[in-house]
Parts: sequence; C-alpha cells; structure tokens
Amino acid sequence: EQITFILNGVDFTALESVNLRELKKWQQKNLISQLKLKKTRKIGLITRLYHDKGVDYFMGAFREIVHKYLDLEVFIVGEGPSEKEFKYFAKDLPVTFLGKIPHQEIKYFLNSIDYFILPSSSHDPFGLAPAEAMVCEKPVIVTDLCGISDFMQNEKDGLIIPASSTQSIINALERLLNDSELVEKIAKSGHNLAIEKFSLERMVEEYEQFF
Repeated sequence: EQITFILNGVDFTALESVNLRELKKWQQKNLISQLKLKKTRKIGLITRLYHDKGVDYFMGAFREIVHKYLDLEVFIVGEGPSEKEFKYFAKDLPVTFLGKIPHQEIKYFLNSIDYFILPSSSHDPFGLAPAEAMVCEKPVIVTDLCGISDFMQNEKDGLIIPASSTQSIINALERLLNDSELVEKIAKSGHNLAIEKFSLERMVEEYEQFF
C-alpha cells in the first residue's frame, strides 16, 4: 500500500501583508533591545523551550561568538519546561525571551529579525517556523533532524547543519554574519522554495487530489 505524505502549508498572505506602521508599533512593544546601539543584527528562534529543540546548543554557540560580534542579539519566541534554565544560561547575554506570541503576530517577529535558526537536536517532523521565515525572505539555519531539511538544498535554500553540535552552529552563524551575498542568495532561494513547496494552496490541492 502506497503512503502519501502531504506537507504542511503556510498562509503566505498573512505573512506578506505587513503594514510598516503596525510593524514599528509591534517592535516598540516587544523587541526591547538590550544593546544601546542604533542598529543591531538580530537572530530569531521560534521554538518550544525543550532540550530536544537544541536551544542549549545554540546558547553555547552564541556565547562563543557574542564578544566577536558586538552588534548581535537574539530574540526567542516560545515557552516550555526548560524556559527557566535557558534564561539562566542567557542571563549575561543579549538574549530576549518574548514568550508565546499570538500566531497573527508571527509576521511582525519574522520581519524584525535578520537570521532564523531552528537547532533541533532530535527528530522534528517538519518545522513550520522555518518555512514561515523563508516566506519572509529570512536566511534559515536548520539541523539535519528538522524534517524541512529533506526538501532544502544545503547552501542554496538555507544552511543545513549536523544536530547537537555547538561548533556547527558557530560555523553556520559566522558564514551568514560574514557573507552578505550568501545571505541574499539563501533568502531569495528559500523564499522561492517556500512558494513552490509549502503554500497553503498547494496543500489544499494535494488533499483534494488524494481524498
């Protein structure tokens, strides 16, 4: 018996229709920078705060590079049982935990960051957040345990790295931080992939085709 897999779909219209005034208002309310700089580069995570999401590996990587890139800060959306522990890890770092935010506000978050990472350290069936980040033309880093990596070409649609490796996260972040052309290429290609593979319309069409 043949098994058919239908990928999750992303509502592009909800992500792409961002009013600039509403975005600025949301940023002023939520993205409270810990750095006293006019311009910073922001890394974003949307994840449940569990150890299997690799947040501890990410924190270790960020700690290694933060003194090299003084304009860098991190914003994390999500909640979970390891939240208190992760906040303790990050207490002396420019990391802001935004907690859980309504899904209709995800577009504001994604349009406020420069890079997106999902550092899952155990199998993650798909990973809707990276797909949403791609729609917003953000360069993404995912591990090889994120299901979405099966549909991506490494170094074309995003950076795919080995799971549970602090050094791999460091290497990937530094590549993006030091190569604006790579960032632009990945952002555009990832966006095109999301349009082709992860649209809500495509998901509905496939359901209609098979059911």
